[in-house]
Amino acid sequence: MKKLFFVSSAPSEILVNQLRSEEIDLVLTNKPIYAEDVKELASASMPVNLMVSTKNLKDLKIRISRNTSALEFLNAVPWGLIIPSYKMKLRHETDLFFQEIKARKKVVFESDIMSVVGRAIIDGAGVGFLPVPYVLDEYQSGAVTVIGPKAGYWKHTLYLLGRKDAKQDLTIEEVKNSIKKLERI
Repeated sequence: MKKLFFVSSAPSEILVNQLRSEEIDLVLTNKPIYAEDVKELASASMPVNLMVSTKNLKDLKIRISRNTSALEFLNAVPWGLIIPSYKMKLRHETDLFFQEIKARKKVVFESDIMSVVGRAIIDGAGVGFLPVPYVLDEYQSGAVTVIGPKAGYWKHTLYLLGRKDAKQDLTIEEVKNSIKKLERI
């Protein structure tokens, strides 16, 4: 019997309440949730790197190496920054990193939909910081270039949550394994 997946986006608090009321079976979030009736089924801590369209790099004939720092690169390129909206954890992590490296860059695009942030980077609208798994196909095909250390500039974590009393079936095990694999990308 095949399972039907329905994907929805909402603040973590709303999703956890839906989990509790059995409206949904799983929650994928980037915020740890500590509650007696909710348990973490899996998590993935992924490196975050600076991403840029490979076409943009080629068009401007910009060369980078493994030693190119984020600050050097950001100061050298004409493209602005593509970032998640202020409501998102990855945005706060990016802001903290900018403070740490004392960087400034004009924001040219902002969204609260992560796939739109990734797409804008891939399409060359600017540069941005993302975990590699968010743009894995484009990274593997060479459409996006990753700048920074293999370990990333920082780690961004996703958590898969379920009800503490819920039975685990094969489909949930497959989802758990998929989340765990994100750390190995």
